[in-house]
Amino acid sequence: MDMNCDRILDVGQLVDLKWKVGVAMSSDTCRSLNSSYVAMAIKVADPSGKVTSHKFEMTVQQFQNFSKQLKDMASAMETV
Repeated sequence: MDMNCDRILDVGQLVDLKWKVGVAMSSDTCRSLNSSYVAMAIKVADPSGKVTSHKFEMTVQQFQNFSKQLKDMASAMETV
């Protein structure tokens, strides 16, 4: 069996995904930032069942791309 397939199958299972939109008004280095972002919080269970939480932020454009990729994956899975 191809070892790459084993690695792909062992990445775990998405247990939970939460997101929210925010606006950064300013920062230590910029008084007038006014930048939109999406904060993501995901939980992934590894093959043994251990759940790990991950939090990260992305720009709205990155989130839109991420969302499109998820939709494309879901569509591809429906054809299998």
